[in-house]
Amino acid sequence: MTPEQAYQDLLQRSKEIALIGSTSAVLGWDQEVNMPPSWASSSS
Repeated sequence: MTPEQAYQDLLQRSKEIALIGSTSAVLGWDQEVNMPPSWASSSS
């Protein structure tokens, strides 16, 4: 693997990790804001 290929692989993995983190944050926010009160106690 050349340094350029390694760098491109690193960039791709970093983008995927950032996307997973962003998705997790949005889903967490959505759960807190939109989940009916009766569901909050049963899903914890």
